[in-house]
Amino acid sequence: MGLESKVYGIEVSEGAEEEISKQYNWYEEELEGLGSRFLIHLDSLFESIKMNPYIFPQKYKNYH
Repeated sequence: MGLESKVYGIEVSEGAEEEISKQYNWYEEELEGLGSRFLIHLDSLFESIKMNPYIFPQKYKNYH
């Protein structure tokens, strides 16, 4: 019997998608190809979160 790991999903809000798009465009204006590097890095971070979401701190509402 092997150990199975659960892979979680990521939901990106519409507002976050718009912000990602804005940042992509900004990076591309700074240097061609930099926006693509940004998206590759972001995708890598999302994959890390999906594979092990518990290594990141949880955010709670009304946290001070």
